[in-house]
Amino acid sequence: MRVKEALRLFFESLTVQSEATRKWYKKRLQSSLQPLFERELSEVTHIDLQNRYQELQKRGLAVSTLHGYLRTWRRFFRWAYREGLIERNPMERIAFPTLPNQPPKAISDEDILKMLRACRNARERALVLFFADTGARLNGVATLTLDNLDLDAGRALVYEKGERSRFVFFGEATRKALEDWLRERPQTDDPRVFVLSKWTIYHVLRDIGRRAGVKRWNPHAFRHAFARRILENGGNLAMLSQLMGHSTIYVTVHFYGRFATQELQEFHRRFNRFLLR
Repeated sequence: MRVKEALRLFFESLTVQSEATRKWYKKRLQSSLQPLFERELSEVTHIDLQNRYQELQKRGLAVSTLHGYLRTWRRFFRWAYREGLIERNPMERIAFPTLPNQPPKAISDEDILKMLRACRNARERALVLFFADTGARLNGVATLTLDNLDLDAGRALVYEKGERSRFVFFGEATRKALEDWLRERPQTDDPRVFVLSKWTIYHVLRDIGRRAGVKRWNPHAFRHAFARRILENGGNLAMLSQLMGHSTIYVTVHFYGRFATQELQEFHRRFNRFLLR
């Protein structure tokens, strides 16, 4: 079986992932493995993959981007091995680059306030506050339906990755903004709260960010800010992992269990109650 045929079967096997995740895998695998399409899958070696990786490096891609390509290769070849399409997984001998030891890029609370001041209508304000207050992913916000929104309880049931659901929570300011929007929301058969596709929501945030003069306005910047705020106010990683909807706490630790030197020193000062202070 040729590589391109195996890739087709692999893409068909991604049934529980969201559409965005499937597109993410497809884009990276097709672009990075295209020179190997006509090769027999069983003949692909770790040398071939190392050569492909070196070609990606020559493009000047960020380490995090290179890491993403390698993750898609690992997932594909692990699937091929489990399906019996290859006798040995060539990715077992491929080393991953070390990711930079820095926290994810988050929007600051000051910039969130700037975006709120730049909002032009109730829907824009409700969107900004919902992202900031819940840490929800873009797909979860876009697909949120009226019957899964509980204003009285201050929570919403979101579907962010395929059929996987989780509750997100919000406070009084967000609840009021949602009420204001729902009073203006047009009468429609569309059950979605914001009545917008995820890409339209993305562009709405972009436009608000530009009006506010904010650089980090994307949905994940809000998600990162939510996580940092929880930790800075005393939340622990186990709690945060559930609030973020991570599959395991290891994902949370990888992205948010890293602190700046100043933060570590302050943490040491506050909690290391040594006798001879």
